[in-house]
Amino acid sequence: MIYILLSVSLSASLFLFFKWFDIKKIATLPAISGNYIACITTGIIMNQGVNFEQLNSSIILSSLVLGILFFAIFYAMAYSSSKIGVGISSAAAKLSLVIPVSYGALVLHEEFGLLRIVALCLSIPAVVLMTYKKGEKWTLKSLAIPLVIFIGCGIIDTALNVLQKNLNGSSPSSVIVLIFSMALVSSIVFSIATKVNITKEYKSLSHGILLGIPNYFSVHFMLLALGSGFLSSGQFYLVNNSMVMLLSFLLAWLFFSEKINLYKLLGIVISILSIYLILFA
Repeated sequence: MIYILLSVSLSASLFLFFKWFDIKKIATLPAISGNYIACITTGIIMNQGVNFEQLNSSIILSSLVLGILFFAIFYAMAYSSSKIGVGISSAAAKLSLVIPVSYGALVLHEEFGLLRIVALCLSIPAVVLMTYKKGEKWTLKSLAIPLVIFIGCGIIDTALNVLQKNLNGSSPSSVIVLIFSMALVSSIVFSIATKVNITKEYKSLSHGILLGIPNYFSVHFMLLALGSGFLSSGQFYLVNNSMVMLLSFLLAWLFFSEKINLYKLLGIVISILSIYLILFA
């Protein structure tokens, strides 16, 4: 349970960083690159180096592909949040839990009783209510990028679950470093292609480095939580996404005076009910 709580707390803290970055007008691409530099450095220090010899070719290839996807979806989320709306982008990312939950039930044949199906059904309107912002127009055109985020986040969560099951008890640090290394390479290639000189954005790079430390540990503890056996992967993603949404909003209310309206209050109540059904019903 401690791994789940740590993963949730660190994931929720990332939303505070994004909110802070928006206030400070931090440039997105340099911040993302700085974030990956810190992630790699943290992983190497925590693991006292990296040992890729323990990883088979399948895990290495999957990690490299996942690294590209990490950057692509991370950047898409930042773009969507600024151009389309934070509410739509957050909803797309969190509703993606449907993909790893479905994978766990249909492919891994994890037990998924009636009450947990109810919890899944409750988590969807809870996310929509907590991320809804008056004035954001949800049209088919505006939902194109959020749809990519929905699918991408779902694939990432599912792939991390599969990778964890193939680690055979090995430390996840080497895999995480490999993923973030490829994500860094992807961000550099993208910056060159779009003619953005990230080396001149010292402020954004340094802020991204601050983001990278909790980002690394959020993935690290997520993999440990998935491997702990405390919850099935489907149960974990239901609890994780609901708790991250709930804690993120509470922290935003505490530190940034986020307003609580009737929609958000109803979403909070439904989210708590969903978490209760998964953990205690």
